Amino acid sequence: MDMFYLIATPIGNLGDITQRALDTLAEVDYLLAEDTRVTRVLLSRFEIRTRLVSYHRFNEKEKAPRIIQDLQEGKKVGLVSDAGMPLLQDPGAHLLSLCIQNHIPLTCIGGISSITVALCLSGFETTPFQFVGFMPKKQGQREAWIRRVLAFDGTTVAFITKSDLSSLIPLFPDNVNVALVRELTKMHETVLRGSLKEVLKECIPKGEMVLVIERMHTPPSALQAEALEALLSEEFPAYKAKRLATKWAKKLTT
Repeated sequence: MDMFYLIATPIGNLGDITQRALDTLAEVDYLLAEDTRVTRVLLSRFEIRTRLVSYHRFNEKEKAPRIIQDLQEGKKVGLVSDAGMPLLQDPGAHLLSLCIQNHIPLTCIGGISSITVALCLSGFETTPFQFVGFMPKKQGQREAWIRRVLAFDGTTVAFITKSDLSSLIPLFPDNVNVALVRELTKMHETVLRGSLKEVLKECIPKGEMVLVIERMHTPPSALQAEALEALLSEEFPAYKAKRLATKWAKKLTT
């Protein structure tokens, strides 16, 4: 019987794999993998010999029609990401949409996710929360991203890199608490809590991390230009700090 499986894989510790996931990985006709080298390590650990097919954001639309054809012919196909739940900042949404359009049966083999693990470890309120993926690279989009995060009445979870953290410092208020989580489920798992400046003083992280941002107890509209200017003046010349503070204060209060 045809079936499309979304299969969760461990985010670090291979012991987190579920028995149902192992059974499904071995049962499908082939697996779509974001990086076949990463997935092959997992399969080898459990002596699973299912065929791997490279499937990533650069080829997903090209390969999707053939995959749909295979499913319609009765094959079972699984989708995995390098770690965690598929589709969350990973390829697969296009194929999933085609499966739904073509009435192909599908199911999700649930498991661990760095998003929910980091949220729980943060110590912040867990409801409501939002996941916003990676911070945009363009400055204008980045500023809008930060405004949306600060305006959200709940906890925010984001994927972030070291360079992203450095660029956030001059724009992030000191009264916002964060938890920076890295090496989840591994031997050197680390959770740093405090303001963004405090966290970065304590440790200079490497690689991709999860940043959890606590809800602001003072709404963004209460942040006045003077407070923003004082914050920005630590990183920018006085004239630029004043100009940025005025600009941000207007946007935060509209």
